[in-house]
Amino acid sequence: TYSLANRRLELRFRPDDAFSKPACGDRHKTLSLLLRVKVQRKRNKNSQPLCESSAEDSDCSSGAYCERSSARTICSLAVLGRIETAYRFRNLCDFQYIPMNPEFGSHGPAVCNYSSLVPIGLPTFSWLTGDAPYFLPPATFSRMDTMQQYLYRREPGDDTTTPPNIIGRTRRRRSGHAVFVTFDIHNVPTKPRSIAMKLLRLKFLDGVHLETVKKIFEERPVWSKNALLYLTKYTKAQLKYLLPVVAYYFVTGPWRVMWVRFGYDPRLDPTSLKYQTLDYRLRTAGGLKMKVKAKRSYCNYLLPYKSSPSCRPKTAYCDIDVPEIQEMLEKLPAPAPGAKCHERLGWMPSGMDDRCREIINKLVTEVLKQENVFIPCMFSNTETALLQYKVQS
Repeated sequence: TYSLANRRLELRFRPDDAFSKPACGDRHKTLSLLLRVKVQRKRNKNSQPLCESSAEDSDCSSGAYCERSSARTICSLAVLGRIETAYRFRNLCDFQYIPMNPEFGSHGPAVCNYSSLVPIGLPTFSWLTGDAPYFLPPATFSRMDTMQQYLYRREPGDDTTTPPNIIGRTRRRRSGHAVFVTFDIHNVPTKPRSIAMKLLRLKFLDGVHLETVKKIFEERPVWSKNALLYLTKYTKAQLKYLLPVVAYYFVTGPWRVMWVRFGYDPRLDPTSLKYQTLDYRLRTAGGLKMKVKAKRSYCNYLLPYKSSPSCRPKTAYCDIDVPEIQEMLEKLPAPAPGAKCHERLGWMPSGMDDRCREIINKLVTEVLKQENVFIPCMFSNTETALLQYKVQS
């Protein structure tokens, strides 16, 4: 150990025990003297003073030594040598496993069975055929014996407040301090978060912009973000800070992806059925994604500075400008007294959403026929027939 600078000195508290985990000392350079000091000490009041020999390292605390030896008389003092290298044991000792177990078939005190684990000398054949004690020390001990400061914190994936109906979410939603609720919430939010209003002031949107959005939500309590973009002509970045101040957001239920005015609960108002979300999806098929050749840039784009239209638009029923659908909404019967809002259907009768999708599919098919567009028709309710239209080059 001394010849190699990177080796650590091992100190075993039980040298004869093969299962003893040693405490390791680190090598340090020092400038010290090894002293041999003889002092007088008394065994009792009637005994004569005796001389006691001890070796003290000069780098220890001299004040503590003087307090101990202030009442003693030094007989002799000699310098034995100079110390240049010292091993200091300032690390933690790992767990020690002692081979002690109760005897077989008894519940008495544990006894040391080290001789049965590690025999002395050449063992006999009976030692191999005897019962083995249940002493299983760990295969390895901790690799670090220095003191570490660890601040316990919750892992990102161990958050138990996440609703159980969220499936396949790989990252935490970046809400921008908005209030997100699920359908099974007991009470709807009545006011925004204080940090949302502070961010609105930092963006200088707490004036005319905020009053405009508040006025729109007073006229109608439930809006989609796309409808607000069309009415206000504001950008998405502006609505990102405006909406969390005036409304909360539904992530599940019949009003999902809708912004609802604070304090208004559509689950208690049967007239809010016209604000429910209609999920209409256009399935992707071959030939739908066609690039447009750019004129002044090497990039191909569809619309400059605009995002592509969604193939899964979610729109409120009242925003669908189709006379047939609006007539169906007007003719819907009122819910029975004491009826509760359904988690999936809301206040709508069963099959209403499927009927609306069939009407929209019919209109989309007629438009494609007029434009002579080649596209597989997947708008049927059964989705089994494929109609091909003539390609116009």
